[in-house]
Order: sequence, then C-alpha cells, then structure tokens
Amino acid sequence: MKFRTLAIHSGNNPQDHLGAVMTPIYQTSTFAFRGVNRPGPFEYSRSGNPTRKVLETCLASLEGGTAGFAFATGMAAETTVLMMFEAGELTVSAISTNHSGPPQTPAPVVVPVRLAGAPNGTFEAVLPLGEGARRWDEFAPNLYTITVILHTPAGSDRRSIDTGLREFLGTSGQFTINGRITFLRGKHDACVFPLTGHPPMDVDGWLAYLGTLKTWGINHLRCHTWIPPEAAFTGADRLGIYVQ
Repeated sequence: MKFRTLAIHSGNNPQDHLGAVMTPIYQTSTFAFRGVNRPGPFEYSRSGNPTRKVLETCLASLEGGTAGFAFATGMAAETTVLMMFEAGELTVSAISTNHSGPPQTPAPVVVPVRLAGAPNGTFEAVLPLGEGARRWDEFAPNLYTITVILHTPAGSDRRSIDTGLREFLGTSGQFTINGRITFLRGKHDACVFPLTGHPPMDVDGWLAYLGTLKTWGINHLRCHTWIPPEAAFTGADRLGIYVQ
C-alpha cells in the first residue's frame, strides 16, 4: 500500500470496532477479563487501549518497523529507552590547544556506566587536569578539547567539545580574571553589517571581525538586543575576547 493509504487505514480493522471505518477514541479506563486470571488484549488504559494500539501499529507501518510504542510524555519515552541500555564504559580525555609549545594531555578517565540506573538519565565523571592546567584569558586564550567516548556492547559513540578554564569575578569594585585585575575595553555592537545585511555565520568571518577589534585594543564585545551565532563564540574563545 502507498503511504497515504497506510496513514489512513494501517492498524485499523473495522471488525474490531463494530464496523467503524475510522478508529473510535476509547475513553474507557478498564477492560473486562475473559475469565479468572484471563485478561483480554487490554486491561487498563494506562498500559494500552485500542485507540493507542492502532496509532502505534500505524506509525510502525509508516516507518517500516515491526512495532511502535506511544507514550503520554517525553520523559516516559526516554526512561523506557534508557532502561534498554546495557552497562558500558565511559572514557573522558582532554588535550590543551590554541597555544604555542607542547599540549597538556592529562591522563584519561575510564569509568563504568549504566544509564538505566542513572538519575534523570545523566552521568557525571571528573577529569583532573592537574596543577599545570592552562587557564584562559585575553592574553593567553588557552583552550581544551574534551572528548567523551561511550562504549557499550551495542556499539560506541563519541563527542568532542572545545572549552576553556577561567574564573571571572567582581572583586572590591573591579573585575578579575583568574585572580588578576582586568579592565573591559568594550565595544557596543548592534548587529550592524551593512555589506552583507547579516553577521558572519562562519568561524573565519568572526576571526576576521574580532581580530580587527583586537588590533585596536578592544577585548570586550557587548551584543545589544541580539545573540550572535555559535561561530562568534568560537572565534572569541580563540582570540581572547569577552562576549556579553
């Protein structure tokens, strides 16, 4: 059958619903047993009812699957999927970047994980960087590439992000970065790009724009009533520019 036919008729058998061509909306909370300890195909609407069963069958048919499952909330769906995961192993590693000289590569951390038992489906791991950890500021915009690899019997998944270490505080009426007093030499930015009509959307474009600002001694960009694209933050991280 074609997609449109499946979308309308898949999963519905009129004989199961007193001849109704379209599936009725069952508002029944409980269903009768066929005998003592002999439930029928449905017992209680929380676990399933004819309307939801037709929806699940139809979605599975449209996606070419063997079965479908519908949930009342996204959290219920996530919990069910996470409970299917087997125990695995999480590897967290880091390497310092965006500086001269050899990179810092702290020892990776390997920990066993079982997401089915993790609160809210999350898991935390601590990767010590040691006393020689490189911090980020406008004069030395050191960065780290953090890589997380999840190994399970079903396969592996990997993700890497770039980040930096910095502590920006207000101390005794002055701003400090990593314990050192700093001064924000800022520029108001109202997203005015007359040549293109829009801000750069790639990292190279922002490196050129922010690099020009830095040659004029500007270390702070205040974006007024707008949020720049992710590429802007990547460029600012690499060049040592504070973005507000």
